[in-house]
Amino acid sequence: MPTKDIGKQTLDTIRRLHEQGIRKISVIMRHSERHYDRDNPVREPFMNLTGNGKDMSFKFGEQLPQGMYVRTFSSFIGRCIETAYLIDKGYTAKGGKTTSNNVELFLSPFYAKNPAEILKTFIESGSSNFVRAWLDGDYSSEIIDDPEDSARKMVKFATEQLEQTIENHIDICVTHDWNLYLIKEVFLGLKHEEAGKIEYLEGVVLYKNKNDVFITNHQIESSPLKI
Repeated sequence: MPTKDIGKQTLDTIRRLHEQGIRKISVIMRHSERHYDRDNPVREPFMNLTGNGKDMSFKFGEQLPQGMYVRTFSSFIGRCIETAYLIDKGYTAKGGKTTSNNVELFLSPFYAKNPAEILKTFIESGSSNFVRAWLDGDYSSEIIDDPEDSARKMVKFATEQLEQTIENHIDICVTHDWNLYLIKEVFLGLKHEEAGKIEYLEGVVLYKNKNDVFITNHQIESSPLKI
């Protein structure tokens, strides 16, 4: 995806729902553009946003629909906290109201039981093959949690925020690409081999319409959420 389009598809989905009168929205999305250290994979958790990633996070916040109350939640990994903080700053720069970011376990790599073994397997097989094997149930629960159960925990968290009484809010839940691969396949039926890799600032959108909760993204129509 071209650099200038980072986050555009997610923003377009949010705006479309807002224009339809939807006022309770929760977005589970990947962090912005980040640094990599290909020669030293053990530094993976410590790779923060690039300068462009910071700029795009701020601009994403600027372009959210006005008149909403924006709440941010994030993984405990630094690049996710950075993304959430800068989205908040972008929105407040336009006069929007926000709350301080909350670090949330179920947006983090909470499913990793044996991080060292996961990292070793990931390096050997590559991200796409690792995720496929995980979703296919090829790994022991002593290494990593069940993928469907992990997806449900993430979506349940976001749904619980929608059920709160506050109106006119957008919840920005910043997470990682692996987390989103699970959600897209389990809840939207979108396998990453067909739907493509998770881009920066790409998100799955949950929203409440009257008494029902729906789930969608830029690749598929809305459907009732079933957890």
